[in-house]
Amino acid sequence: MDVRNRFLGMVVACSVILSWGSALADDEKQRLARQLFELVNADQLQQIMTEPLVKAVRSGILKNVKKKLSEEGIELADDKSEELGDFIGQRYRVLMDEAGAVGKERLVAHYVETFSEDELHELTAAYQLPAMRRMLDLTPGWTTELTQLGEAYGRDNINRVLLEPMTEWLDANVYSR
Repeated sequence: MDVRNRFLGMVVACSVILSWGSALADDEKQRLARQLFELVNADQLQQIMTEPLVKAVRSGILKNVKKKLSEEGIELADDKSEELGDFIGQRYRVLMDEAGAVGKERLVAHYVETFSEDELHELTAAYQLPAMRRMLDLTPGWTTELTQLGEAYGRDNINRVLLEPMTEWLDANVYSR
């Protein structure tokens, strides 16, 4: 009985030590994955790409609210319209921030699931190289520039690419019936 208890005790102790070691390795992978997320400036890039959405949603919702109020015989004063627009923009930013936090956790989970601890060490080291840091420091500016370029292109070409074909489609498929 004494030998059996010692054996069981050793098995339990080994299991605890192995699971503790595994948990420490998992913690290290989580730490490295989070560090990698921070190194690639993902939060900052998300904010840069979200801002045009905030403006578009603010404008679209405000326009629809004002139309609905007008249908009900209520005209929104300019100062109240601006306040409401700001409120809509702030609330949409909250939504986007929450979505970004969920996305961050999912990306960190992808890093942990996809890369070994050694690979995560290699990646974090690579992202800390001076040339990589310089590129990452420049990326937000480039992202802003490309986002603005995309917005301008969209504004300049929306009629040709979307509105005119949509009008033709409506004429052929809805109004011609």
